[in-house]
Amino acid sequence: CDNNKVVLATIDEKFIFPKKRNADAIIAKAKEGKIELYFDTRLHRIGKDFVELQHQKTKEVGKHPNDVVFEMIGAIAPVGFFKKVGIQMENAWRGNKAVAVIMAFIALLGLSMWAYHTGQNNNGPFTTMLPGALFFAAMGSLLLLSKNGNRYALLSFTLTLSYVLYAAKGSSPHFPFHWIGADRIAAYLSSGFFGTFVPDAVASFKGAPSFWYSALYTFLVLFFGIKAMKRWGIDRKDPYQVKRYISIMAFQLVFFIVVNMVLSVVIGQYYWRGWGLYQPFPLFYNTFFWWYPGDPASIKWFFIGFGLLLTFIAIPLFVRFHGMRFCTWICGCGGLAETFGDTWRHLSPKGPKSRKWEFTGPVILAWSFISLFVIIFVFRSDGNNLFWKSYDYLVDFWMVAVIPIGLYPFFGGKVWCRYWCPLAHYMKILSSWYGKLAITSNDKCISCTQCSKYCQVGVDVMAFAKNQETFDNTNSSCIHCGICITVCPMDVLQFETKQHTAFIPAEEVKLLVK
Repeated sequence: CDNNKVVLATIDEKFIFPKKRNADAIIAKAKEGKIELYFDTRLHRIGKDFVELQHQKTKEVGKHPNDVVFEMIGAIAPVGFFKKVGIQMENAWRGNKAVAVIMAFIALLGLSMWAYHTGQNNNGPFTTMLPGALFFAAMGSLLLLSKNGNRYALLSFTLTLSYVLYAAKGSSPHFPFHWIGADRIAAYLSSGFFGTFVPDAVASFKGAPSFWYSALYTFLVLFFGIKAMKRWGIDRKDPYQVKRYISIMAFQLVFFIVVNMVLSVVIGQYYWRGWGLYQPFPLFYNTFFWWYPGDPASIKWFFIGFGLLLTFIAIPLFVRFHGMRFCTWICGCGGLAETFGDTWRHLSPKGPKSRKWEFTGPVILAWSFISLFVIIFVFRSDGNNLFWKSYDYLVDFWMVAVIPIGLYPFFGGKVWCRYWCPLAHYMKILSSWYGKLAITSNDKCISCTQCSKYCQVGVDVMAFAKNQETFDNTNSSCIHCGICITVCPMDVLQFETKQHTAFIPAEEVKLLVK
């Protein structure tokens, strides 16, 4: 540009892809008058000896002399070309949708027939055995189809399995297990071989279904937690990740033992409320609900008081210094995503469109708090109303468990945490106001994309890193897992504590006004 006339135009309103030092050099040349620089501009027309550029907002067209035009392939992958020549892209949707849906329907039909006849005590080869075989045959077919490349079959399998496991859990089983009933399910899972593992106190309160679900949950966290700890911590010699995974596994295991084997003996039928001792409202939705005048005052006010302490004091203080680390160090939901879901970490949705859907989190957060006040002050904590039932069914059943776990192999482990979790968005709001934890970068970024690839919440980490920009919860959904720091081959990223936050002493405010 020192010896030639250069016109540079980009469709973006600012430089996005170039590194900061390169962008700064171009801007410096533009200020010297050696480059004509146009932002928010697109190609309008190419003539024989000129090019016309049009501003995207004002629609103003500028004409520039030109000799040669070079056509570049661009940054967008030629997906159509890949499909044409038979090159399969990772996580691309392929296969027959109709077959996958039909097989899932057959599986649920078989399960429904089995559950109905079991509930009616119509036990026989054609009433229970045949429907049961139909269910397993359909599920096996979905697995076989998915092995042969049908992604829709795998989706049908994971969603159906996730639904079946969660529908049988709890005091009010969902379709089709409602035909069998909670009492019979609990009796079966607390007798025979299964009964040898269920604590007597839990069995006496018909809590065997929840016990076995939480046992499976804990096993997955421990098994895949050790695997993930080796992958990110031990193999990469990163003590931060080792400590983080130990914390995740410890919280899950300790509270599984405390709730099912200690509290079930100490406080009886209220033992299930122990999960709320480390999962604050609104994540643990029932902390303040289903309390009645006859409940022991000491138990009632302990859990209510502890719940208030967690939600309105402990979490805000924790967020002040640790941002959203609760999600990746303590939380049970986040724990399963960080361990079992780690296998598919790189498949998390990326790009501006995926980030736009994060607005659903604040909506559910508002819904949870509105429900809280209505149920407490109108229904006196009784959950037998539309407010509690709608939230319990839509959020606590579908959005917490069934859908996000079923989507692990397709969109990574953080669908619930990123898009729907009200506690995560509560912490994100607090952290954006006054959180001190941030991730900074130096000037060594080589744009390898590893940091962005392995971010489970879709943060475009590389965009911040190559521009040496700090990111926190004011400009991202970062949950401070630190994986981007771990995978960076150039040690570009690091955690830092911000010195300036939303908390400004009164005397400093007066000085600023003056």
